Amino acid sequence: MSDQDQIQNALVMLIEGFEEFQKALEVKHIGMEVDEDTDIEKLDAEKLEQMDHEFHQAMLMTLEKLNEENNIDMHDVGAVASILLDTVEEVAPELFHDDDDEGDGNDDDDNGNDGSGNDVNAEKHEAEA
Repeated sequence: MSDQDQIQNALVMLIEGFEEFQKALEVKHIGMEVDEDTDIEKLDAEKLEQMDHEFHQAMLMTLEKLNEENNIDMHDVGAVASILLDTVEEVAPELFHDDDDEGDGNDDDDNGNDGSGNDVNAEKHEAEA
């Protein structure tokens, strides 16, 4: 198996694992799986927050175990994440740029997003507003 095949298989497993865990948390916290037809605004915000917190805690424990049990340095995880995000942005730039930003030559949006592809902070900023 080539290196590229191994990376592809690992990414498939990672995405499938995230999806399964997300579904299990949805059922646990809100009593159903969320799909594209679900109106998120009508769901209990406290339960959604609990679900997000549990997901975050599970990721923290996973990364700690990865370091302890597999001697994988967090710098390596960060480097892989950075390479993945850069590559995804190249393949699917529409995921990282708002339509409103096109043509004005300004990469900053109203939420302080610098156009770097990391919309997580922008979403957090919107939620706090």
